[in-house]
Amino acid sequence: MRHDPVSVLGMGAMGLPIARNLARAGFPVTVWNRTPGKDGPARALGATPAATPADAALPVVLTVLPDLPQVREVLLGGPPGRTGIPQQAGGPHGPDDPHGPGSAGRARPGGPRSAGGADPAGAPESNGNGSSPAAGGPLTTSGTGLLDGWRRAGTTNPLLVVMGTVSPGGVRELGAELAPLGVRVVDAPVSGGDVGAEAGTLSVMVGGHADDVLRLRPYLTALGTTVRHMGPLGAGQLTKAGNQVVVAATLAAISEALALTSKNGLDPELVLEALSGGLAGGRALEVKREKWLTGDYTPGGSAANQLKDLGFAMETARASGVPLPVTATVAQLYTAMCALGLDQADHSGVYQVYEHLSGLPSWSTHHGR
Repeated sequence: MRHDPVSVLGMGAMGLPIARNLARAGFPVTVWNRTPGKDGPARALGATPAATPADAALPVVLTVLPDLPQVREVLLGGPPGRTGIPQQAGGPHGPDDPHGPGSAGRARPGGPRSAGGADPAGAPESNGNGSSPAAGGPLTTSGTGLLDGWRRAGTTNPLLVVMGTVSPGGVRELGAELAPLGVRVVDAPVSGGDVGAEAGTLSVMVGGHADDVLRLRPYLTALGTTVRHMGPLGAGQLTKAGNQVVVAATLAAISEALALTSKNGLDPELVLEALSGGLAGGRALEVKREKWLTGDYTPGGSAANQLKDLGFAMETARASGVPLPVTATVAQLYTAMCALGLDQADHSGVYQVYEHLSGLPSWSTHHGR
């Protein structure tokens, strides 16, 4: 059975196992990471390393990066902080062509809203035969970005998949900016953490045009047991924002219960066992249990990223007039965690905020673990 090649950009806690699982599934995989040397386990399974994002510019590219500034950086190449997507001067399906994929509206680079304003669909839904990123006027890129690589290869309709958790409005804006260049964008954030990524049991929340999602499905089913097309571009990120509201509130609630019971003399291990057997039990408690018991908060998902994701949820809530009082409170806890210098600790380490505020000794220190 023929498998089309795919590249994965970002070899962090999620990107590396994603690349490995794609390689195990038989896909030819190319990998890139800003810091060299982190792709060894993927290369051991046959993945090909790329020196620059341009070298990884295959027809399908998965970005597993913290946020949109990093995605824009790999599109353009060059130093961090360069974010403006160059626009074509004209030509087939360029911005002057009324029949091109970007004719429905164009966002200004770096602006806070999508091209569609309040329209939840945001980026155009047309799936016409766009030109390659080479068509039209010259692009002011560095020569090392994805746009350069696609242009040199003459790739038509490359598919950029944003798998990191980003702003729903921001990814719609990115899609509108890239459409005149013939680049298709799908958002496909995941939930399940590094444990789910390793096991290939992620939940994948997908937003984009139905044809693009169909094209992606073989890759995504190699990564997760739940793959759902939620709607147009940005819908995956909106679903992930809801997921992060639940995850953060759950971790904070378990931490609060542990602080309450520990301060009053109960054994945290017995408390977690009791919670696991009742309605309070669930996947979050199962996956994070050992972190609470050992005090080892090596991430998984970091507190800084959890706070970032809650910011996206609150940004969307403000724009749509939805109150999120629980989320706002939980965000304050994660702000405190980051202020304590724990921003790179696992998000379950929000319990440490309660230790700090309640005068509790660390469980691992107190019990000699």
